[in-house]
Amino acid sequence: MEAMDAKLAVQPRNVAASIRATLQAEIENGTLPPGSVLDERSLVERFGVSRTPVREALQQLSAKELVRITPRHGATVARLMISQVRGVMEVLGELESYAARLAARRIDDAVRAKLQAALQRCRDADGKGAAEYTLANLAFHEVVFAASRNDYLTQQLRKAHGLVQRYRMRDFQSAAQIAKSLRLGPLICSSGLNGKDRATGDLPADGIGQVRHAFANLQAFLEAAGAGTRHVVKLTIYLKDEHLRGAINEEWLALFPLADDRPARHILNYELQHGMVIQLEVVAFVTE
Repeated sequence: MEAMDAKLAVQPRNVAASIRATLQAEIENGTLPPGSVLDERSLVERFGVSRTPVREALQQLSAKELVRITPRHGATVARLMISQVRGVMEVLGELESYAARLAARRIDDAVRAKLQAALQRCRDADGKGAAEYTLANLAFHEVVFAASRNDYLTQQLRKAHGLVQRYRMRDFQSAAQIAKSLRLGPLICSSGLNGKDRATGDLPADGIGQVRHAFANLQAFLEAAGAGTRHVVKLTIYLKDEHLRGAINEEWLALFPLADDRPARHILNYELQHGMVIQLEVVAFVTE
């Protein structure tokens, strides 16, 4: 009998969690805008349940600061004041930057593949509208959060995103805004910087020439993205010819002359194709 009672007690909690997840998604994506009334009776009819799991779901959303419950007036989607949105956004910017730092330091091949896939999804979503791009943008951020390998930081980031996401939907309304956001906030990534001469589009036959052009292309890429060498947190160098390490070090010291300001650097032996002997992968973030 006690086992049966326990089983019955678990079921409403599962139902409440499902209702909470559905409503939370609708609040965060703007389907239920700030100030919307969450009528218990309507929710009972919609989900085909009793009032108990509905009330529990609303309490859970209230604890997440997504719903406001007022005695004798019921529940409404929480409405943040401008000062509150600004405050959350300021904190969110700092947390995202820190997460990007940790991710850059702790990234591995598996995460790098996920990051590149998420970036490609953002590019593919360009032109498909704000809703599609917003989902891609959120997916990219989730990869960065996971790459930070800091569960507590990830929890705080998700909470902050949930609070203000519905106010950020307008950030992706136009094609120009979406194109600009491909920098994805403070984080800048590129994995295809080779040693071609930008003026001619040709690949130098000599390795030293490719090394020089690769680092010149890195500088040009950063400038185009609105960044500089001071924003680079990690540089991965894929190298086919070990004899070019001296040339790489020469360009490295010229680009990053101050030892205390140099980013993390990894040189990996790699069998590059089509005559290439060097390729650069850079991660940078811009906070100012």
